[in-house]
Amino acid sequence: MKNFYLLTMFLLSTPSLVNASSLNEQWKGEFVKQVEESGETKNLEYYKSSDSDYLFSFGEAICKGLKDGKTKTEILSKGYYPIFGVLASDAMYDASVKVICSEFEANGF
Repeated sequence: MKNFYLLTMFLLSTPSLVNASSLNEQWKGEFVKQVEESGETKNLEYYKSSDSDYLFSFGEAICKGLKDGKTKTEILSKGYYPIFGVLASDAMYDASVKVICSEFEANGF
């Protein structure tokens, strides 16, 4: 009976894992597109080959900051610009607002 319960729980959780993975890939695709459009070529190949879960965590953090009431400048200037540079950071922000937390896109954040 325990095995049946575990299998049932796994099967019920699988669609959400697929959706989460799909969202990661969607965000990464949008991020890479934004980087390409920005003209930032220095790290483009790195971003294309990076693990989507790793990059997605930065997008999630941007949305958390917005939900906590921080502005784009507050979020990016402290933790993103020094690491990724302005163009890639802005691309992360735009991809995040478009894919992960689209409620902020409608509000012009």
